[in-house]
Amino acid sequence: MLEEAKDNLYIYGDQLIPVGIYPSELEVTATFRGEKVFVRPIKATDESMMQDFFYSLSDRSIYQRYFAPLRAMPHQTVQTMTTIDYVQEMAIVGVVRREGRERIIAVGRYGLLGECSESAEMAFTVRDDWQNIGIGTFLLNYLADIAEQRGIKAFTAEILETNGPMLTILRRAKRPVNLAYEDGVYVATMKFEDHG
Repeated sequence: MLEEAKDNLYIYGDQLIPVGIYPSELEVTATFRGEKVFVRPIKATDESMMQDFFYSLSDRSIYQRYFAPLRAMPHQTVQTMTTIDYVQEMAIVGVVRREGRERIIAVGRYGLLGECSESAEMAFTVRDDWQNIGIGTFLLNYLADIAEQRGIKAFTAEILETNGPMLTILRRAKRPVNLAYEDGVYVATMKFEDHG
């Protein structure tokens, strides 16, 4: 059936197949600026919304997130971001309904640093017109809750010294964050066992 779908061009020939079971129990709704934001795990079917999200970001936001001035988000790249197992890797998106369609306005994700690791690297991106209203802090705290429930002991992240919004999110987190600075980059560590 899968090969037939590829042959008939219903899906990409190199389409990745989701390997995890979608954790619908992680779906929540939060309100920011008086608008409801549906927060849920990412799905493989979010590929086009993720591309739209990427292209809606300012050059500065792209550079702050990827440490490079990326200009494109091709299918091969975005499908690895949307097709995850929800165990080794988790991604949460904030979705709003605008002009009759859903749009991703924020993404938070973590990935284990090794198959048996108890630490995960995390990253967040919030669309520019949705920044500075608490969405990033909400995603960080929510993703940390999920990770802690799944036995992960710590988050780490590398943050450019010029990424004020991310540094603010870390300062507002409900768990303590240690920042170490070297050569224009902060290395952040959030240990969950320190959280009371």
